[in-house]
Amino acid sequence: MVSRADVAKAAGVSPSTVSYVLNGKRPTTPQTQKRVRDAIHRLGYVPNQRAGNLAARSLRTLAIHLGVERHGVDVNSSHYIDGMQRAAREAGISLIIPVLGDAGPEELRSFLRSQIIDAMIFMEAVEGDRREQILIEEEFPGIVLGYTGMENGLPFVESDFLEIGKLAFETATRAGHSRLLVVLRNDERGDWARTSHTMLEGFVRRAEAGDAEYEVLGLPSHPAQADAVLERIVASDGPTIVISDNDVVMTTLVGLAWGSGLELGKDYSVVMLAGEARYSLDPSLAFTEISTDRLAMGRACVQAALQMFEKRDRAAVASQVFPARLIERGTVADLTR
Repeated sequence: MVSRADVAKAAGVSPSTVSYVLNGKRPTTPQTQKRVRDAIHRLGYVPNQRAGNLAARSLRTLAIHLGVERHGVDVNSSHYIDGMQRAAREAGISLIIPVLGDAGPEELRSFLRSQIIDAMIFMEAVEGDRREQILIEEEFPGIVLGYTGMENGLPFVESDFLEIGKLAFETATRAGHSRLLVVLRNDERGDWARTSHTMLEGFVRRAEAGDAEYEVLGLPSHPAQADAVLERIVASDGPTIVISDNDVVMTTLVGLAWGSGLELGKDYSVVMLAGEARYSLDPSLAFTEISTDRLAMGRACVQAALQMFEKRDRAAVASQVFPARLIERGTVADLTR
């Protein structure tokens, strides 16, 4: 399917210039008009009337599309959505979450063409995510929360997972820990696999320049797997700190360790990667965390969606990568004291 971006590339102009030639809203030179119309004829481009109607109005309704895999909205996703909601409210935009689930390509296309929404942010992106290609083909204003690996794809807002891994090593060793255990999720979920791999890469790179010992353990997100972690902690020469993105295993570990007489933040330490994990119903009892500002990332998605809606040119909207940061919550014992 030939898109407006294809015509723009063939004519040597921006996608917005193609729109100006077609709708006459802004003056263009006869030479530019000829190049654009020649490219349209040569490529067989048929203007998308729905996209034209969309361009003629203001951004009123923004949709958040969750992952195509079957799972609910966790506490970390809610942080992103909270940021989106605040930015949307300030801009006078209605924010909705359409119930599409694992809708096939044609169902998603039909939804985009329905004009129910004006722009879309899609979350829990995976490599080669089909949603991105559909949005591009439909010339629909879209933003990715995450990264799909597509070259010249939609603008994205992403965490610096490489730096999260590096900062995890630095945080542990700065507190005097020299025996580290890295516990990562090995569930079959595309967005998790990518982030876990990238954080581990950052950790290993930084560890190569240090003198700490470490072990990497991949575990499914299941409470029963916490036994394998506890066995290592209670060993005489076992790790003194666990660095993990597996919240299910870590929250279960706290209870098991307590039963063995081990106190979190004193007898052993835990640092969570790229997300908040609570080990009690009390929301104040959460692990020390190395992640990014999820609230700010949500706001950035809405701001980028506004730009995409206005400019209609994904190359004109900058992607953003948010830096790693440490959120101290007292679950890391300082062994240097």
